[in-house]
Order: sequence, then structure tokens, then C-alpha cells
Amino acid sequence: MIGNKLGYRINFITWGVSVGLLLTFFLLRLYVLKSFRNPRARRLLIWSLVFLILTVLIPAVEHLPILKRLHAIFFFSITLFLFVLSKWVLPE
Repeated sequence: MIGNKLGYRINFITWGVSVGLLLTFFLLRLYVLKSFRNPRARRLLIWSLVFLILTVLIPAVEHLPILKRLHAIFFFSITLFLFVLSKWVLPE
């Protein structure tokens, strides 16, 4: 895993959290600019950010299988929430 190797864990966490925050900020800003008011879309976007941050924070190392499973669950949660957001919540 990228963030678990060569002592770059803090840099990886910083990068992942900042990318997640910026992505969420800009998507929320697009909602404001387009006058898009859908509370479900905002909730899904915020929960995607939470799962992204949890995925970046939890290491996926072989000797900690529980954390590795949580890492995978949070990663797939991000994907699922963003898919639901793009297919069923956002207007076409």
C-alpha cells in the first residue's frame, strides 16, 4: 500500500485528507453556483468524505487483518456512496 511504505505515512495522510477536503469543497461550491438544493446529495458527499478520511487514516497492513478489512470496507463505501450520488441523486 502506498501510505504504509518508506516512512511516508504522515505525508500520505496529509495528501489524502487535503485532496478529500478540496474535492468536497469544490463539489459543494458547484452545488451553490448551480442552485442545486438536495439534502440527500449533500449527505452522500459528506459521508464519502468521512469514508475517504477513514480509509487514509487506517493502515492496510498484513499483520493487522482487522484494520485491513476496515480499510477495504471504507474504501468500498466511498465508491458506493459516490456511485449512488452520481446515478440516482444528481440531476442529469
